[in-house]
Amino acid sequence: MQTINNVPASDIYTEALTLGPTPTTEKIVYLVANNAAIVQFANASRDKTVQEWGPEILITPTTGEIQRVQGMRFRNAVAGSPTSIVAQLIQPDDVVPVGGTPFTSLLTPQGSISPVGSAVIVARGTRAAVVSTVGTTFATGADVLAGDLAFTADGVSNYMLEVSARGWIANVVGQYVQMEVKLDGADYGSMALKVSEAAPLLAQTLEARAYIAAPASGAHTINARILVSGGGATGQIAAGAGGPLTDLPVLVTLTQM
Repeated sequence: MQTINNVPASDIYTEALTLGPTPTTEKIVYLVANNAAIVQFANASRDKTVQEWGPEILITPTTGEIQRVQGMRFRNAVAGSPTSIVAQLIQPDDVVPVGGTPFTSLLTPQGSISPVGSAVIVARGTRAAVVSTVGTTFATGADVLAGDLAFTADGVSNYMLEVSARGWIANVVGQYVQMEVKLDGADYGSMALKVSEAAPLLAQTLEARAYIAAPASGAHTINARILVSGGGATGQIAAGAGGPLTDLPVLVTLTQM
C-alpha cells in the first residue's frame, strides 16, 4: 500500500504526489480538496509491465476510486492555487478496511460527544454572595467565583467565558468597575467595564463574554476578576441565594466552541 496523507500539491508533478506505477495495483482511492487538480494515470497492462503516464485529466474537488490502473499522480490545476490530496494505492495483499458509518461528531478529551460546530459546556460555577472589591489592580481585585474552574484543553478548540448576574456597579460617580479574565492565575485580558456616570447610581445587568483562543493542550484553570478605577470606589456584583425579591447567584460558564 502506498499513501498520500493530506499533502498540498505543487504546480509540477513530484514524488510526494505520485502513487506507483506498480503492475500489481488493484485500485486507487483518492480525495481532491480545496482546489482542482490535474492528474495522470498509468494504465494497467495484461503483461504486467510498467506503463508510461497517460494524458492529463482535470479533476475538481471530489472523492473517487479508480481501477485498472498502475499509478496516479497529481499537480495543481491552477498555478499558485494548491489542492490537497489524500490517496491510497492498494495492492492484492493489502488489508483494506470495510466502509463503516461516518463519524461526524466531536469527541472531547473529557469523553463527551457532540455534533461538529456545536458548543459544549465544559465547566460552570455559581456564587450566592455579593462580590466586592476596592482593589485597583488585577493583583488586588476580587475573583467572581470563590474557586477557579478547572478544564482540560485539546490545544485546538476555542472557548467562551460568560458571566451573568442581576447587576454590577461602582459606587462613586465617574469611577468604573472592570472585569478581567483570569486564566491559569494570570490576567488574560479585559472582558467588560461599567462606568457610573451620574446619580442616582443604579446597577446594570451583567452579561459579559470573552473569547479564549485555543489554550495549549493540557490542564487549565479559569475565573473572572473585578477591580475598580480608584477614587474611593467599591466595585460590586449583586448576587445572593435567590428567592422572592432576592438576587440569584452569579453564574460563570465556560463553553468549548
